[in-house]
Amino acid sequence: MQKSNMLGILVVLVALSFTVLFFSCSQEPEPQDTDTADVVEPDTVEVPEVIEPELTLDAEYYLPGDEILVTYKVPVEFEDDAWVGLIPSEVEHGDEEVCDEFDLDFHLIGDEKEAEVSFYAPEELGMYDIRLFDSDFEGKEILSVSFEVVKEIPSGDEEVIEEEVPMEEQPVDTMAPAEEEPTGEDTPMEEDTPAEETGGEDTE
Repeated sequence: MQKSNMLGILVVLVALSFTVLFFSCSQEPEPQDTDTADVVEPDTVEVPEVIEPELTLDAEYYLPGDEILVTYKVPVEFEDDAWVGLIPSEVEHGDEEVCDEFDLDFHLIGDEKEAEVSFYAPEELGMYDIRLFDSDFEGKEILSVSFEVVKEIPSGDEEVIEEEVPMEEQPVDTMAPAEEEPTGEDTPMEEDTPAEETGGEDTE
């Protein structure tokens, strides 16, 4: 008799447990208060700064032997054997090996990714380039700036305007035969010689 009572109580407890579990699963979760809930912000990803290569000169014209100040700036990704060179303008662009063969002077960038370096203008007059290469081994030309070695530095880039000269101010060609101009004086005309008067003899 006691065993049957205990079994009945156990069955009732199991039934109650399943009932509570069912109702707890069927209830919708209460919405959270957005004002008080902690908002987790995503981690900020830092984008590395993109550096564009730069190459500038301090002038456009130089006398033979003048100092040329070259300022460059390259990305950190450039190889340490990247270089800047002084090359005649007629040398083919783009091919690093060809430019390396004909360069008159050069500067290895190394770990100085931004700096000012000096070159000296060639003694021979003409057009030259300062060229930037990303490597000394199968590299490529990145930038080029031209300059000219001249005998005399131009005073300025002032435009020469040719004014039209009025006709009366135009120079006279001294080689042309001079035209005789009238003097305004009348040329004397030859006077007719008067006929000789013959006196008649008085007749008595």
